[in-house]
Amino acid sequence: MVMNVNAKGTFLMCREVLRVWTRNSKAGAIVNTGSVVTQPPRREYFATAGYAASKGAVEAMTLSAAASYKPAGIRINVIAPGLVRAHMTGRAQGDPRLLKHIAGKQPLTQGLLSPDDIAKTASFLLRKDSSPITGQVVTVDGGWAVIT
Repeated sequence: MVMNVNAKGTFLMCREVLRVWTRNSKAGAIVNTGSVVTQPPRREYFATAGYAASKGAVEAMTLSAAASYKPAGIRINVIAPGLVRAHMTGRAQGDPRLLKHIAGKQPLTQGLLSPDDIAKTASFLLRKDSSPITGQVVTVDGGWAVIT
C-alpha cells in the first residue's frame, strides 16, 4: 500500500506532467516529497522500512528524471522533510518519549517542523529564481541529518 501511494503515485503524476510538458515544449519545475527516514533513523523510534523504501524510490526516480529532462528545461527536485506537525505524525505527537527524541534530532525547531517550513522551500524550488537547481534532495529537517 505505502509503495503504491508514495512511489507509484509520484511516478504516475510525474509521468503525466512530463508527457504534457514535453509534447508542448514547455519548461517547468516539479517538487516531489521524500523523507529524512531514507537515512537510517533509530529503530526503537521508527519502524518504517516500507515507508523509507517508498520515499527512497521517490528520491531515486526524481534524480533520474531530473537528468533525463534537464535538456528540455524541466527541473525536478525532492524535499526530504524531517518530522512535521501534521495528521500523519499524530502518533509521534502523542508520545512524550518520541517528542523528546525529536526535539534532540531537530534542534533548530526544538521539535516538530511546521507545514510552512516545508511549503516555503517548495515555493522557492518552483520559482524561476531557483532555475539553476535540479536533481537535488533538499533536506528540510531542523538539523536531523547532522545530529547523531
